[in-house]
Amino acid sequence: MAAYDLRPVERPSILWIVSYLRHPSGNAEEARTFLRALDLAGGEPAAMELGTRGRETVSDGRTVALEHETLEAVVRAFEREPREPLVAVHAYTPRAERRFTHPGAANVARAMFETDRLPEGWALLLAERDAVWVPSRHTRDVFAAAGVPESKLSILGETLDFERFKPGAAEPLELDAPDGHFVFLSNFDFSERKGWRQLLQAWARAFDANDPVCLVLKTLSVARWDEDYVRERIRHYVEGKLGNDADRLAPIVIRSERMSAADVPRLYAGADAYVSPSRGEAWGRTYMEAMAMGLPTVGSDWSGNLDFMDGEDCWLVPGELVPVAGDAEVVDELYRGHRWFEADVDSLAEALREIASDPAAARARAAPARERLLATWGEGPIAKRIAELAEDALDAAQSPESASA
Repeated sequence: MAAYDLRPVERPSILWIVSYLRHPSGNAEEARTFLRALDLAGGEPAAMELGTRGRETVSDGRTVALEHETLEAVVRAFEREPREPLVAVHAYTPRAERRFTHPGAANVARAMFETDRLPEGWALLLAERDAVWVPSRHTRDVFAAAGVPESKLSILGETLDFERFKPGAAEPLELDAPDGHFVFLSNFDFSERKGWRQLLQAWARAFDANDPVCLVLKTLSVARWDEDYVRERIRHYVEGKLGNDADRLAPIVIRSERMSAADVPRLYAGADAYVSPSRGEAWGRTYMEAMAMGLPTVGSDWSGNLDFMDGEDCWLVPGELVPVAGDAEVVDELYRGHRWFEADVDSLAEALREIASDPAAARARAAPARERLLATWGEGPIAKRIAELAEDALDAAQSPESASA
């Protein structure tokens, strides 16, 4: 049963507009969880994809298999007709060719970025919206510094289906680690932004082949490359960076298959700890998933994940901001000329050793995280937050200042 009932405050109606709701990307997953949270709370959200009303659909044909309850919520959202008064949430990448506004609605941008600045032109596009909902303090500060009016910026953090991401709720997935080894997991879309090079360097410094530990890299490329390329890219880096010492590494397992939504909690259930030295996150969904599952979790001490990672029940690795390299493998050109985070490899190796040396102590330190996350970012609190922000957006759209703009 939902912690909050939105039916007493069902004004206004909420329409979530996305590029492609069944895509395996983090943005699509975020939209699905928001729709599910609102649906559970009685908020009756509606949804549409850009292509369903004569506009561009950016799907590349890849579709994720959804858990049944989420699929039902998504289908109900597609079938609903939005009613007035209406808040239309535009949850897709801002582009000049997508300057679509829903007639008669308060038009809100759900937007995010992971580096220290915005891509060129975004600030002007976002300023045209009645409100801009961002996931974290990091994104709010970056957007404001880029020129998005602070009066339009509000923070809306993310949520999960915490019943699925729950210790003991999922049957552990077999991760091909050697028997008796302590398993570190990293789950990421393959790109330079996820800091996989720094992770492999730290792994080589922290452990050798005699240590009973294993690193599982669950990675694939949603946008650009096939599974074979991703696997060979990682292998090539290990061999080129470490040379003859590659054989002295503690085991590394690469899992590059696409998983259903039901298998993702099983992935975490098969691991003993989670690590991701990301170069920047607007939110950091995989950190939250791992922490909700009770895993000792190692993350970067920078960007959006600091809204829910404080270093008390997790591990934060220091580092520095560096320019995005001209030859960095990133999803697109939006990152060029920006700066992002680079984790200190020695500090990362130290965190890995600390966790592996005393797993019981690491689990005890991580244990309080789940209840803390639920209290602020559970589905009920997030559904209530969306309803409150929707009321604010409607007020802003109907204000005299907005009418004269």
